[in-house]
Amino acid sequence: MRYENIKCPHCDRVFTEEDDIVVCPQCATPHHRECYIELGKCANEHLHSEGFIWQKTEETAKPTETSKQTSWEGQLEGDEAENNSDFIKCPECGTKNKKNALICSNCANVLNSEIRQQFEPPRASSVFINGLPVDNEDFIDEEKTVSVKESICFIQKSKESYIKTFLDAKVSKRKPKFNFWAFFFGGYWFLFRKMYKPGFALIGINFALSIFSSAFMEKGFSKLLEFYVANAEEIASGAISTETANQIIALAKQCMQSDIFSTVMIVVIGVLSFLLSIFAGFKANEFYLNFIKDSVKKIRTITPNQGAYYTYLYAKGGVSYAMPILVSVAISYLTEIVASLPLM
Repeated sequence: MRYENIKCPHCDRVFTEEDDIVVCPQCATPHHRECYIELGKCANEHLHSEGFIWQKTEETAKPTETSKQTSWEGQLEGDEAENNSDFIKCPECGTKNKKNALICSNCANVLNSEIRQQFEPPRASSVFINGLPVDNEDFIDEEKTVSVKESICFIQKSKESYIKTFLDAKVSKRKPKFNFWAFFFGGYWFLFRKMYKPGFALIGINFALSIFSSAFMEKGFSKLLEFYVANAEEIASGAISTETANQIIALAKQCMQSDIFSTVMIVVIGVLSFLLSIFAGFKANEFYLNFIKDSVKKIRTITPNQGAYYTYLYAKGGVSYAMPILVSVAISYLTEIVASLPLM
């Protein structure tokens, strides 16, 4: 069969007599040899499962202006047309998309080459534990939901540490170990790891506890606070006189005795805040493992091929530096606003 005047499905250039043409062994779609090698598969591979067979029709064989040009002229015009076109061709399936599209409308593959390089699936033996490579096909959980390869792509930052934690928990059949980052930073660590629901919940509870603590402090220790404000310069300098120190101790005792309820509530709130930090530390890694599993399951259902799957996995995973910072700033402003209100 002759293929002159027919377009290559990968580059959209018309075949000429001088072109080196190969056909797909399954569906007979013709390609330039270099296009087939570059693509690594048939441009119509996504149609193979439907039993697609390429056929030469009057439409595909219709002569065009491009076919009258020499091979190098066709190449030049094709490149110019591609650069000036309002469309961009997907390297995965060959579908034309709008020029500013980031993801293919047919297969969800990333169209921007720079972004696509960042989203490439991890290679084998990219994680080492105790100097030994971890099998990327192994699973990090007992239910065999998430592979090491998938977790590498999703976790990204500090992946070795978390994968080791999850594998150790799987082998020992215990809960993942204590997370000191979550203990010290609470909800902000959860936001950093993109677990927004538990993150906002912990921050909200801590914010409420701090507001109540401030209210009881203002009610029961108002005289002590006034004394601190009046002697702020001396106290800040660190050179506190014996007389000032004795006054502070006396006022503290007086305040605690005069309003025992406020004193007790301040202590209770402090204990609750500490217990909340303990809870975050013990449950953080367990929450994170469940978050990874839920995310992987969801992404599997919405991505049609492996390239798109790892693209989404990489984009949805990783960490967020902006969210904890923005929330921290917002909490600071809210604290100032609430502090200016008469609470009690």
